[in-house]
Amino acid sequence: MTIDGTTAFGLGTADMKSGCAAMIEAFTSHYERRGGIAGAALSLVVGEEETGDGAAALVDEVHPAWSVVAEPTDMVPALAHYGYIEIELDTSGERSHASMAKTNDSAVKTMLNLLLKMSQHLDAAHPELICNIRDVHSSEGGFAVPDSCSASIDLHVPPKANLGKLVSEIEELNQSMNGRKAELSFETVHNGYDLPMQGLLPEIITKVYKEQGLPLKTAPFRSHSDASILWASGIRPIILGPGQLSKAHTYHESVEIPQVEQAAHIYYRILHELENVKE
Repeated sequence: MTIDGTTAFGLGTADMKSGCAAMIEAFTSHYERRGGIAGAALSLVVGEEETGDGAAALVDEVHPAWSVVAEPTDMVPALAHYGYIEIELDTSGERSHASMAKTNDSAVKTMLNLLLKMSQHLDAAHPELICNIRDVHSSEGGFAVPDSCSASIDLHVPPKANLGKLVSEIEELNQSMNGRKAELSFETVHNGYDLPMQGLLPEIITKVYKEQGLPLKTAPFRSHSDASILWASGIRPIILGPGQLSKAHTYHESVEIPQVEQAAHIYYRILHELENVKE
């Protein structure tokens, strides 16, 4: 990580080392000044961008009514969360000399045709959906037509979308490829959610923002996160953290240090209000 003025640069600064640091600071400061809080805890888990096993283990151990997840929202509370589908695709063809490419099946051509047809369909039928072709790999064997190809696709789906219907659409699209279809595997399927601005935690956030003179607006979180696992277990997660999602996973990822400090203060104030509720 490097710091230039009031900006911290480096992989993970926005997503979500800054959010973790702000929460640790808030809990540490509250403990030093006021002691612990019955019913409030800080959890740091692993595997969020892989299998989600950390969050899965967490919900097996604890089950709070509410949770704050410090993903980058530019400190705009996200009570709605996009759904997520991860798809693995595999195609096969006939391995042959490179000069025979026009006369033999190519696994790569089959894959590209399917990906193009799928992306065009999703763009037309579901313009609000975000489709990311994450990886495409073919078998390597020198000067030859590849006999296998694999791809990974991420679908970020609006909170209230019917994921079961979308999965069926994709399967039907693949079946329509006339013998040049892929083997599909839906590795991850998480429903989205949309919480009302009501209840204990939304009311506390509203109060804290008003006290700090901050405008209170909300926006859906458009990516995948552990909040989906919390929601599926019956926990109501609000995503609220420093940094911008648009800068995450980029070569120029960064976060504004004053916003991290602001996040720590807001988290501290939330803890203080929770303490008052407990009293």
